[in-house]
Amino acid sequence: PTPDPIPEPAGTELPEPFAPDSGQAAPTDIARFLAGRPVREGARLSQIQQSGEYRSYSRDTLQKWKFRTSRRIGHQDIWQSNNIAPLIGSPRTLLYPFGGPDLLYGMSLFPNSSRYILLGLEPVGSAPALENIDPTSVVGSLPGHARAAETQLLHGYFITKDMKTDFSNGAMQGVTPVLLSALGLMEAQVHSVSGTSAGGNPAVEIDFTLPGRGRKSVVYVSGDLSNGGFKGGYSSWLPSNASGSTA
Repeated sequence: PTPDPIPEPAGTELPEPFAPDSGQAAPTDIARFLAGRPVREGARLSQIQQSGEYRSYSRDTLQKWKFRTSRRIGHQDIWQSNNIAPLIGSPRTLLYPFGGPDLLYGMSLFPNSSRYILLGLEPVGSAPALENIDPTSVVGSLPGHARAAETQLLHGYFITKDMKTDFSNGAMQGVTPVLLSALGLMEAQVHSVSGTSAGGNPAVEIDFTLPGRGRKSVVYVSGDLSNGGFKGGYSSWLPSNASGSTA
């Protein structure tokens, strides 16, 4: 069935309630924290969320998501159901070269895929162990993370000259925090975040469940896709991992 049209937003984004929490943060909580949403577990993260700096970050992130990104993704979902799905159906795997960590738009155009393979030059980084980092450093890293995520949220690409600064940002380095932030905005449950190798190139695989869409995974590979760089183990890794995919 064709999805319902996305209504025009009205009013102002209301701040989410940030209640004190306990326990140890799970991967889902890291994603929610980066997305500006309240954690469900994680004493130190919930404490940071009480600060004015974090609440400002949360308000700005959720406003961008509600008023711009989610509406655009909704329109793309409608367009793909009318134009892409009738031609190719629902491929199990999406191979998305040169897109960097553009999971949001890959999922909006291929919502029924269960595996997304993203390729780009940006460094992989890792899931930030935010509860083990000084809270002042975490708060100080939020503006840089916001800059790194904003272009991807609003446009679906990164600006090469900016990425060296934005992806070497203190507590939150590389693409992995950006992917987690996107999943947190979509209110996904993140089951695992694993560093891996794709034919000798650094990669990360995130296993998650998206409400209403089921269990999925995303693999981001950092590597050179030029004629000179795309050879050896990298070129042999793709056929065995992206068989039957749509590119």
